[in-house]
Amino acid sequence: ECVRYLTTKREFEEMKSNPNKKEAMDKFWLSLGGNAERTKQMIKKYYTRIKEANQYFSSYTEGWRTDRGMVYTIFGKPNTVYKSSNAESWIYGTPNNALSLNFFFTRVINPFTDNDYMLTREQIFEASWMRAVDMWRQGRVYNDN
Repeated sequence: ECVRYLTTKREFEEMKSNPNKKEAMDKFWLSLGGNAERTKQMIKKYYTRIKEANQYFSSYTEGWRTDRGMVYTIFGKPNTVYKSSNAESWIYGTPNNALSLNFFFTRVINPFTDNDYMLTREQIFEASWMRAVDMWRQGRVYNDN
C-alpha cells in the first residue's frame, strides 16, 4: 500500500485488484524506472525511506502512514529541522531562503502517543508535491541524498 503516494487512483486500484500482485507491482516500478538497473535503485531508495519513516515516526500507526512519514517518503530527509515542544518545521533547502520548501507539523493531542504530528496543509504545497511525485514517476529519485 505504501506505493500509493506515487500512483494514480486508477493505478492503485488496478494493482490492488490484480490477482498477481507481484507482477503488477513489478510492472508499475519498471514503468517508472524504464530499465532494470534504475528501477532497482528507485525501489531501494523508496523502501529505505519507508523503513526510516517507520523507524522515526511510528506511534499508534505505521510511520509511513503519518504526515511526517508521507513527506519524508517523497521528499527525503530535510536539510534542516526545527523542533519545539508542540511543533516541527522541516526545511528543504537553506533556512530563510524564499526558494526553500518549508513544511510545518503541529503536535496532535493523542491519548495513545506523544509522536503524532499533523501537517499544516497549504495550497502552496500542492505544486511542490506534484513536482516531487512527477520526478519519481519520471524515474528520478527526489532529493537523492
